[in-house]
Parts: sequence; C-alpha cells; structure tokens
Amino acid sequence: MKKRSLTRTRRSLSRPVLCTAGILTGAFAFSGEAEAATLLSENFEGAANVFAMPTYAYSGNYTAANGLTPAGGLKYGHGGAGANGSVSTNTFSAAGNPVSLLADGITGAAVDAGGISYNFYAQFSSYLSQVDYAQVTATFLNGSSGVISSLDLGGQAFTAALTPAGNVNKDWLADSRAGLVPVGARSVTFTVTATKSAGGVNIDGYLDNVQFSVNPVPEPTAAVLALGALSLGWRRRRV
Repeated sequence: MKKRSLTRTRRSLSRPVLCTAGILTGAFAFSGEAEAATLLSENFEGAANVFAMPTYAYSGNYTAANGLTPAGGLKYGHGGAGANGSVSTNTFSAAGNPVSLLADGITGAAVDAGGISYNFYAQFSSYLSQVDYAQVTATFLNGSSGVISSLDLGGQAFTAALTPAGNVNKDWLADSRAGLVPVGARSVTFTVTATKSAGGVNIDGYLDNVQFSVNPVPEPTAAVLALGALSLGWRRRRV
C-alpha cells in the first residue's frame, strides 16, 4: 500500500555510482554524510491527505484511467465546491508547512554551495471538456521565513492541453521540475490551488501522486580525476 503525507524517506548515498561522461568513466561518490530525503509524497489513497483535499475514485470514470508511473491507485484529489455561476478558486495548504530542508545530513552550507538538488513531480487531469485545473506550488523560504522563489506544476495552460476532441474523458499527464535548491533556502512550503470556470459548482482540477525530494549533488572523487588525467595522457601519446 502506498503511503501518504509529509514523510522523510532515507536512502544512503555513500556507495559509488558508475557514470560515463565524455572520456571519463569511473566511480562518482557523494561528499559528506548527507542522504536523499523525500519531503512530500501524497497519493490520496488514505482516508486523509496532507492537503485535506476532497477525493474522487477512479472508478467514477470522471477521467481516463491513470496509466502513469507512479500508478494512479484508487483515488485522486479534486478542488471541491466552488461558487455556482462564477469563476472560483480553492486553496489547500499542506499540513506541516513549512518543511525544513535541513535533515538527513543536509546542511545550510551544502545548500549555499549549490550542493543540494530538488525533484518536484505531480500528475494532473480535469473533467471532460471543462477547463478547470489544479496547480501545486513549492515555495522556498530563507531562515527568516522570507520567500526566495517558487516552483509551479500543472496550472491552466498545462491542463488545457489535455482537452480532448468531443465529450471524452481526459487523460492524465505528469509535470515535473528539477534543479538546485536556491542559495539561502532553509525550508519549503507546499500549496495546491484549484480553479474552475464560471459554469457548474464543482472545481474539477484533478491531482495525484505529488512528490518532492532533495538530494546531494554528486562530486567527482580523486580517483575519477586521476582516471581522467590518465585518459588524456593516453590520448596524447596516440596522437
């Protein structure tokens, strides 16, 4: 059974990883004792979820089957009730906001040195030909809870691309972002906004399998650098 909620999944990164880059082939290692940390993993399968969003069952056939990876499971989040006859938006803030970035050996110094990366992922859909949509936002905060920057997944344009021809259930599509945690970041918040058009009551912006993790950035070991030097020397001798 898939787990929900804000949780940390620890995975040791001390073992070397084999990589090939240009003429360099050898072991890469992660510096320090930092480990990968999953700060958010929500699949809406439990009775409650970190966003406190209402859910629909896939068996209700409001969307096409979710064949993405991770799999859709039995349920997904939706935007709840809006105002009949007008555009409306509901906002859902994750329980536990803000979530600290400094855990499992990850330090502020590593963040500020550009040594920590993030991966942000979520799946989106909507209802029939409607243009309702969901958007999930991760906001990086500094040590004084000031906003540094934000990342958005999904949203209006992304979901509009799922609109089918005719009155046919929409597919699911994944959106993702990856990069370096910004300098000065010490925590992150997660928020979902779901918006509907004027027609109808329910906000049919659909969301599933939201994930956010941070990872130490690999650095070449001395052995890799030495191997690179030997490779360059071998190439020069053959010229």
